[in-house]
Amino acid sequence: MGETTMLYMFPWPTLTDQVELCCEDEWEVSVNLEGPSRAHVIPGRHNLGNMDIKCTHCKALHWMDERLTKSSTSHPLFGTCGFQGKIRLPTLITPSPPIRALYDGDDDRSKSFRKHARGYNATNAFTSLGATLDPRVLTGSGPTSFTIHGELRHRVGSLLAQQGNDAKYAQLYIFDPASALEVRNRNNEHLRRDVLKIIQDTLLQVNPFVDKFRQTYAILEQLDVVGQTLPAHLHYSFSKDQRTYNLPTTDEIAVVIPGDGSKASGMRDIVLHLRGDNQLMQINECHPAYLPLHYVLLFPHGELGWEPEMKQWDVKNN
Repeated sequence: MGETTMLYMFPWPTLTDQVELCCEDEWEVSVNLEGPSRAHVIPGRHNLGNMDIKCTHCKALHWMDERLTKSSTSHPLFGTCGFQGKIRLPTLITPSPPIRALYDGDDDRSKSFRKHARGYNATNAFTSLGATLDPRVLTGSGPTSFTIHGELRHRVGSLLAQQGNDAKYAQLYIFDPASALEVRNRNNEHLRRDVLKIIQDTLLQVNPFVDKFRQTYAILEQLDVVGQTLPAHLHYSFSKDQRTYNLPTTDEIAVVIPGDGSKASGMRDIVLHLRGDNQLMQINECHPAYLPLHYVLLFPHGELGWEPEMKQWDVKNN
């Protein structure tokens, strides 16, 4: 995947004061559920042993009890990680030197980065992480349980915040970098400004989704000038090249202006509006951009992930 930066000539929107933006506690929704926990604690303890059994295909670690029933303890096989070798994912691209130095360094900046990695990621993510938290916990001793009610969600809002509301997530990539850095720093006082700048500058250079969102903003802003309020779709088009088994790339995601409607076309589209009423659009978990749009520190180059139509390997002949 290339690292060419596309420039779009349009006026930067004006930033307003922000509060509590992209803090380390990034959950959108938290509700108190009435009544006692439905969880049932079985007396005694069941020990699964160490999680140190490697899949022979992808090297993912498992507990022995996770093996397929048809396999033995001497030659365990697993089906939940890579479908017994039929799904092969390449290793992650090595981060650019500035971010790699934060992972590996021993200076104060690197220590802050590793200590507050979740916060640094959240304040630079394109999408928000949403869940309904269940505050009820299992009774008894042991580690605190993290429980959600329903599903974990990755969601995206409009490209411009409503007047008087906070700008956050992908909206900050529409603003000029100096103003965006000021907002990120002002609303995350526990994070170092110099580390925030390193991350922001690197993502602006190497992450292709920056250009995708800026291109979408430029198109929707031009339509808005002439009175059209159509949404834009980040449409994923699956490669038909049956000779390749590689992961999709961002070149297969195009900005599309549909003729009508604003609903996503199955899992292939991410719907973006220029302005909105604070309604967040949920991203399908099978969309290849589901993970890289949120976990920008794991996928700084925007590497797309697995999707349902990805071709499987012929394990017997390869």
